[in-house]
Amino acid sequence: MAKRKARDLTKEARWRKVVAEQRRSGQTVRRYCQQNALSESSFWFWKRELTRRSHENGPGPKDGRVKRQSSVGNQSRRDRAKNSLIPVTIDSRLAGEVEISLSSGTTVRVAAGCDASTLRTVLAALETTRC
Repeated sequence: MAKRKARDLTKEARWRKVVAEQRRSGQTVRRYCQQNALSESSFWFWKRELTRRSHENGPGPKDGRVKRQSSVGNQSRRDRAKNSLIPVTIDSRLAGEVEISLSSGTTVRVAAGCDASTLRTVLAALETTRC
């Protein structure tokens, strides 16, 4: 059996900070990485890894986000995805806007007063493309 490499908690903390800073910056990942001399592929790896680790470690604040878990029993993966709660952050700079960050890295920004029908159409399209 192969031994697992010990986690580098300093590196993990650094990347949690980087991911949070990018989110707050309002910039695309590409632009943020260019401005901060970061590898975009490393950024995406760590964003996925930190999400996995957060789910693995159970409930509790990780990078300022609130995370809840539901007891879903033996549901299929698709049913768990439909019923699962996701981390949410509130950024006061958005003032009336809503930002939805999907685990795939896709971000949807919804301006105040957006037509509900249009938003439903966009979310349905994202759901069917499995972002």
